[in-house]
Amino acid sequence: MIWFLYFTAIIFGLLAKKNKIVTIYIIVITSIIFGYASGIPDLEGYRGVYNCAGNINDIYYSYYMNFEVGYRYLGLISYNLNLSFESFRMLLFMVLFTIMALSIYKLSNKPNVLLALYMIYPFPIEVIQARNGLASCIVISVMCNYIFRDRNVFKYNMGILIASLFHSSALVYLIFNFIYLNENTFKKTYKYLLLGDCILIGLIYFNIFNLQKISGYFQTKTSFITVITFVILIFCLFIFILYSKKNIRLRDKIILITKQANIIYENRFMFITFLFVPLLIFHFDYFRIIRNVLILINMLIFKNLNSKKINYLINVSGVLLILCILVYRTCIYTYSPSLLELVMENNILFK
Repeated sequence: MIWFLYFTAIIFGLLAKKNKIVTIYIIVITSIIFGYASGIPDLEGYRGVYNCAGNINDIYYSYYMNFEVGYRYLGLISYNLNLSFESFRMLLFMVLFTIMALSIYKLSNKPNVLLALYMIYPFPIEVIQARNGLASCIVISVMCNYIFRDRNVFKYNMGILIASLFHSSALVYLIFNFIYLNENTFKKTYKYLLLGDCILIGLIYFNIFNLQKISGYFQTKTSFITVITFVILIFCLFIFILYSKKNIRLRDKIILITKQANIIYENRFMFITFLFVPLLIFHFDYFRIIRNVLILINMLIFKNLNSKKINYLINVSGVLLILCILVYRTCIYTYSPSLLELVMENNILFK
């Protein structure tokens, strides 16, 4: 039954591009899957932390203290309200995912398509990496406003800090403060960032100064499949830029100026995101930095399409293919080829 609900949500999302009922349906189905999945990796650790409830004598207390404060205290409140662990997961995800969906709904004319693509990837892995999944919902919500709407730096930084209360890796997105620098300053800053990126990668890769001791994630080297993923991401970047340049060629000069300004900031978002790609040389888990904003990358790709149906179908097919490759790569590297089956099977509500 859960398979049927999952795939119908994806199909409805791809077909009904901006339908509120379908949006609600997607929110409900994803929340049920997220909240009531069982038998997946890391779940028992999360359950133990939830049932620990801050008890210093509990065997999970050390894990409890390692979790971010926002997740810990919301879990503690939920536990004291006598909510089950599954209900806590479902409700927390539903609230944050709804906020994310509303942000996308206001900005895109194809919100359900974007949510359907999210359900394909990265949603299955976010069910397992729960704190990262919750933090990414907040990151996407604040980025939607920051890049596409009010461009309020203070609100953006506060939103990222809130996201970091669920997963500390969200702090990396503070680097997007550089988006609204003036053109010359941005170019200089980006060159220094890119140079620093290359130097750091070189130091770690060739084990200069023994920097691999910093993290276990730096102890692996390039695999062929990682290189392929690297190439795919670069290809997606240039496809996006190609569409952007095509859309700048508009007849109306007023529209041209406005559109060009938006495209400049959108390109900067892509360029800064691209800085994290070389980290894939060491560990595929670094892809989560890009994965968390993948729905925004998809939004920009569809935003810069013209209205011809054939272009829409071609690009949906292209994005679907890339997502399937990423699903497969994540499955065989991080968990197992049966990742989707692990997430879908043994759902408590449908046993």
